[in-house]
Amino acid sequence: MKSTKQDKLLIDAFQRDIDNITATLHLLSEYDLARTVSGIIAAQNIYVLGTRGNFSVAHYLGYRLGQIKRGVRLVSGLGMDYPEEISSVKRGDLCIAFLTPRYSRMTANLVAWMKQRGVTIVLFTKEGSCEISPYGDVILQCRTDGISYKSSLIALFAVCNYILAAVALQSHDEAMEMLAQTEELLGQGFFLGL
Repeated sequence: MKSTKQDKLLIDAFQRDIDNITATLHLLSEYDLARTVSGIIAAQNIYVLGTRGNFSVAHYLGYRLGQIKRGVRLVSGLGMDYPEEISSVKRGDLCIAFLTPRYSRMTANLVAWMKQRGVTIVLFTKEGSCEISPYGDVILQCRTDGISYKSSLIALFAVCNYILAAVALQSHDEAMEMLAQTEELLGQGFFLGL
């Protein structure tokens, strides 16, 4: 069968994402990943924040983490109510924020405000973003090279998947209890059963 330009684009897109994940794996520090996981397990409240394109990653992590850990809050900003969503932060809480180009001033301001109040900030950002480092306590750099006009977020999702697996493994009892409670609720008519 003859290859088409569309086939080449498909292969190039997949290869770029594979390269992004591989590069990110080499960028990440085991120490920073361990700090992230232990911070999540220890925190009473976890705020997950990402705006614009990064919201998709924030929503994914917030949703999945909330299935296995109590006190997870997705800062969605629905109706621009960011201040109300984070006003109760306190020392000992943790914020996982996603800040990649075009760096959102709103995300940066919210993270800076929380950091001043003693919240530990785990910051996902683009590889080589040294100017963003002061906003976070733990910096998780990810390669985000895109095949087209936008950056690829696939490496951020891959790191989130690792974090979710590590939290579930290290906090097994709480994760199983949370999952059982969710299943109990879902069993009360959330699905049509078709």
